[in-house]
Parts: sequence; structure tokens; C-alpha cells
Amino acid sequence: HGLFVEYWSGIRRAMLVPCSEDKLYLALIARADDPHAKQVPIDKAVWSASFPHLAPFIQRLGEQDRWSWDQYQTIRMRSWTVGRVALIGDAAHAMSPNFGQGAALAMVNGITLAAAVATAPDITAALQRWESKERWLTDRTQRLSALYSNMTTWPQALRAGFIWAMG
Repeated sequence: HGLFVEYWSGIRRAMLVPCSEDKLYLALIARADDPHAKQVPIDKAVWSASFPHLAPFIQRLGEQDRWSWDQYQTIRMRSWTVGRVALIGDAAHAMSPNFGQGAALAMVNGITLAAAVATAPDITAALQRWESKERWLTDRTQRLSALYSNMTTWPQALRAGFIWAMG
């Protein structure tokens, strides 16, 4: 499958991801200051009005389906290491899940961390070298994810132009 579609409607977003031949993952994304969009159970009329082309999918959502509204935050540590201790994953670099890269970065950082200390005679120095070598990618991904989240506050025309330019 490997294909997903994200739709924007004002400050709301919807993401549709095929999981199999007969299953779809539907993510409805709203800002913390959008109480109508965050109602539990979901207000199907509100979301269908925002995304009329997705209404058939929204209307099929059952009342017993899993509902969760989670507020995300960005965590940026000054350092991932202290002495012989290192943090990875959300403990070191939590970010909004806009690109689905938080877990991927945690795994990559874990693999490179293991390689960095596997034969190092000085663990503290190896951890510092590891962080200085690996951190740039995580920091850049965090910044891009935060920028993408912040675009919900931009005027529609500016947001559309920016997304077009990025494409």
C-alpha cells in the first residue's frame, strides 16, 4: 500500500491511510483550541462538514471505535547525554507526529548509539561524539514537524503556497 493522503480544511486536517484491502486508518487532527472538533464521541456532522469528500468514511465510524485526542509537544534537551547515560526517543526529542518520524529517529539513534559505544574504551567520550554526529538530523526533523504544526495558524493562501513550494 504505502500511500496516504492528508487533507486540510481550514485549521483541521484529516489523514487517510489504507492498512489492507478492507481496512483504513483515519486520523482527524485538530488544534487544542478547537472544541467542536475534539468532542468525544466524535461529532460526525462537524467533521463531515469540514471534509465532505470523506463523509462516507466519517459516517461509518462506530461509537465503540477507539477515540483518543492527544496533545503533542516538542521536547528538546540541551544534551542527550550526561556522563555514561544517554536518552533517546521521546525522552530526548518528542515531536508532533506530522511525518511519522519520531519512532524512526529513536530506532536510528539507538542503532548508532549501540555502534558508538560497542568497542569504545571511554563511554563518556563516545556518547558525546555520537550525539554531535547524530543530533543534526533529529533537530532538523523536529523543526520541520513543528513548522508543519504551526502552519495551522497561517492564512490559507500562505499555507497552500508554502505546501506547494515544498512539494
